[in-house]
Amino acid sequence: RSNDENEGESADDESLVSDQVESLPGVGEPNYTGAVKSHKSGVYRSLIYDKNNGVWGQKSAGVYTLKADAAHARDECSRELGGFPAKGGPNFNTVEEYKIARAREIEARGLSLKEVGTLSEMIAQIQEKRNEHGESRQRSNDENEGESADDESLVSDQVESLPGVGEPNYTGAVKSHKSGVYRSLIYDKNNGVWGQKSAGVYTLKADAAHARDECSRELGGFPAKGGPNFNTVEEYKIARAREIEARGLSLKEVGTLSEMIAQIQEKRNEHGESRQRSNDENE
Repeated sequence: RSNDENEGESADDESLVSDQVESLPGVGEPNYTGAVKSHKSGVYRSLIYDKNNGVWGQKSAGVYTLKADAAHARDECSRELGGFPAKGGPNFNTVEEYKIARAREIEARGLSLKEVGTLSEMIAQIQEKRNEHGESRQRSNDENEGESADDESLVSDQVESLPGVGEPNYTGAVKSHKSGVYRSLIYDKNNGVWGQKSAGVYTLKADAAHARDECSRELGGFPAKGGPNFNTVEEYKIARAREIEARGLSLKEVGTLSEMIAQIQEKRNEHGESRQRSNDENE
């Protein structure tokens, strides 16, 4: 199947903009937009395309056992980001259409609700993905106010906010001029193209810097011009404590050290799992 799909296909700008990312249907299998099957694991990845800073990029709306669930997730997240491109409308015009398609697929494939999850569970999971994309878009809008980045800074991971008086100048910790929080940014190469990824949003600049370090390590290390902000966890702990004291913040406002380490580890795991899924699907 992989050979069949790769023959005569090319990914040009028009195909990206139109969100026409599809897997070829099997016998009697619906051909949904944005539902891509992994030939290794058999699951379906939900894909959407969104324009950020004038550049079209691919985003994931989750991985699902059912193709109908992946298609519905693509629809919902696309709606959250502003709708559908001219050549790539919704897979389902109503939730009722999705429910019917889901029930038919479960029956046709002989699956159980234990294997695929109940309808209410899946709707809640997809709504959570939709909310994530909405929050990410809002943070991106906040952070883009008054900020600019050139190609060299992107590739080298030298994304920094200007330091204030006595404020450390960490790599990959970008301050939102509107909300005052810090976004942790990493850059990763996927299919030969450098792309920006988020490692979370934090009240403390030191937390954002440490998250960038940990997620970069998970994805293979640091670029030549952008080493770690902290060589050890102890360095991070000291920097965090100093920032809390200097800014007069409380642990209630910024979270305890153990809470933040756990949160950053979760982000690191997410990037590791995403990289593994991408590798599986590219085989």
